[in-house]
Amino acid sequence: MTAFASAANAESSQGSATNVNTIENAANVLEQLISHLDTVIPEILENEGGVRRVPPASKEVVAKLPVITLTEEILAKLGSDAECAICKENLAAGDNMQELPCKHISSPCLKPWLDEHNSCPICRYELQTDDHDYESWKEREKGLKKREKVLKMLFVVVNTCMCNCVDHWSY
Repeated sequence: MTAFASAANAESSQGSATNVNTIENAANVLEQLISHLDTVIPEILENEGGVRRVPPASKEVVAKLPVITLTEEILAKLGSDAECAICKENLAAGDNMQELPCKHISSPCLKPWLDEHNSCPICRYELQTDDHDYESWKEREKGLKKREKVLKMLFVVVNTCMCNCVDHWSY
């Protein structure tokens, strides 16, 4: 990558030290990204071309969804043109609706939807599935996002250290 930085620097008409540092920094970032491809590509290939098939919602979870009857009060909150997010039928007082954990409601056509999907058709809140591998993958992803958040916070703390010394940062 240093050859790239040298070539790019030679093409630069300004040739200033700032341009050299910027080009070298860009080259370093590109080199790091390329080095991580070795770990990312096998995961993508294992994952059927990178597209993970989302399993349906757990049968037990779907069976336990509460059923509510629409009242005029609920309909007033939803608006006069309220319709089912799945089948687009207009909702009416007296309709029996299933309530998801995210508090969105849907008509009885929610069950066929959840036989193929594991999420709310409105906000994509994910319900638990019966697929152990998928649930394990979700937990790993959640852990990775948590670690990423912690690392970002540490980066901010280190970069805002007022004493400008690294002697007190032990590894």
